[in-house]
Amino acid sequence: MTLPLLMAVAAVYLAATLLYLKVFLAKQEPAVLQARRILALGFVLHTAAIIAIHMNDSRAVTPVQESVSFMAYAIVGLWLVFQRKWRAAVLGALLSPIAFLLVFYTTLPLEPETSLTEFRSLWSHFHVVLSVIGFGFLALAFAAGATYLIQDRELKSRKTEAIERVVFRLPALEVLDRANAFCILYGFPILTLGMIMGGIWEVALGGDWSWDLKITLSIGTWIFYLVLVLFRLLAHQRGRKAALLSVLGFIMLASSYLGGRALG
Repeated sequence: MTLPLLMAVAAVYLAATLLYLKVFLAKQEPAVLQARRILALGFVLHTAAIIAIHMNDSRAVTPVQESVSFMAYAIVGLWLVFQRKWRAAVLGALLSPIAFLLVFYTTLPLEPETSLTEFRSLWSHFHVVLSVIGFGFLALAFAAGATYLIQDRELKSRKTEAIERVVFRLPALEVLDRANAFCILYGFPILTLGMIMGGIWEVALGGDWSWDLKITLSIGTWIFYLVLVLFRLLAHQRGRKAALLSVLGFIMLASSYLGGRALG
């Protein structure tokens, strides 16, 4: 039951992706409402899939796949909450394919490398929940930053066609900058708490804390985001540089999570 649900979620997120791309590329405004409804349907199905995963003692997915599924769930949930606030529907064209790829990964037949009992502790739940919510916020910051860079480039090109495309399909630069700042300033502290809980969990599991590649990559990414937050708050920097840093930061975050587990 769990795997078919996850496959259905992936299919629905893919459908939402195509609709959001239709909005962005073909300037078809009615598709915005359709995409929103399809994405909401996927979120409901995803909720059912997550419940099914936790009710299934045999675990149809590995612990890593489960956390990846939660990341997609957080991205979609946060986007459904904030999309009307920012009136930037086109961000869905970046977020929905990320959600699709993450859920698709959870449908792959992989063997768990960690004992399932290790994922039953209270600390593990705190770690996972806080980390994926922080990841979700930073994914939204990535989408806002990437869209900012696209629009900024188009406006600076001063081409009539480009300006028309920006005006009708992309939100104002100020809106994108506010959305980017909001997501970073909320996502970074939440992610930090998740990392702290993860450290406590590691110690609680074995009574010993050892340095490894995952920790190195995670701390490196955390420092990068710390610099970005200070860049925003203390230097009062906005605009293109902040957007570019948020895009690079999210690429580092995703790479540190997936690369750390692939390489050890």
